[in-house]
Amino acid sequence: MYKLLILDIDGTLRDEVQGIPKSAKKAIHLCQRNYCNVVICTGRSMGTIQDDVLSLGVDGYIAGGGNYIIYHDKILYNQSFEQDLIKKVVHLLKNRNVAFSIESQKKVFMNQKAKEIFESMNQFKIKHSSTNKQFITEKIIYKNNIDEYEH
Repeated sequence: MYKLLILDIDGTLRDEVQGIPKSAKKAIHLCQRNYCNVVICTGRSMGTIQDDVLSLGVDGYIAGGGNYIIYHDKILYNQSFEQDLIKKVVHLLKNRNVAFSIESQKKVFMNQKAKEIFESMNQFKIKHSSTNKQFITEKIIYKNNIDEYEH
């Protein structure tokens, strides 16, 4: 029999303010000692997974909503859009003056409108936490950097 535990990150394994509870870390390691593989499954790309999650020593990741799968340091699946298609979509979205972001394996690119939306969404979290720890541990940088993507 094959044993597998699959965990989501945001709001499941990890709290945005407190991080990963010690009890969760202990449970993950206990599962692994009992021959249960532990895999993180998330909509985040590998580049936006927080360092405390990456340091858990899990057996694998299903990242980017299933577009990237790695198991015991071996990439099993890696799917992305063609560059020409992305450039066309970015051009179209810029001309329509809408908020948008693009996520690569290592970075999130967004325009000014998207930056403002993400910042306003996170203001509630900052106001209701005792520290800005969430922003310190968050790997998504909220800035108008879409032009960096095109170069």
